[in-house]
Amino acid sequence: MEPGETLVQAAVRETWEEAGIEIRPHSLLRFDHQWLALEGSYASKWRFVLVASPVGPADPKSEPDHHSLEVRWIAPADLAGYPLRDFEVVPLILHVDGGGPLTPLSVYNSVPLPPPYRD
Repeated sequence: MEPGETLVQAAVRETWEEAGIEIRPHSLLRFDHQWLALEGSYASKWRFVLVASPVGPADPKSEPDHHSLEVRWIAPADLAGYPLRDFEVVPLILHVDGGGPLTPLSVYNSVPLPPPYRD
């Protein structure tokens, strides 16, 4: 995420940069959190997986650039035949393709922030 960006704005920007497709995120599929030890200190890593629909034409970019080497649509059943950078995406895609439960982003956006913590 870039400074000042919301989760949804980051997903829209990243998908445009990586795939050249404008999207409208609608659901939260998964999030992960982990603590990392870094040279005597700690960092926190958060990862969110959103589900989105294309807005307008869904033709991915056709030329490689510094964001991605190749972009294409493929059927979920054919994923195993491609050299994916990380196969952990396969069960996530199959979950969505199979109609598995998703959390609507309206829940994420409608939850009020708690009051600031005070000692």
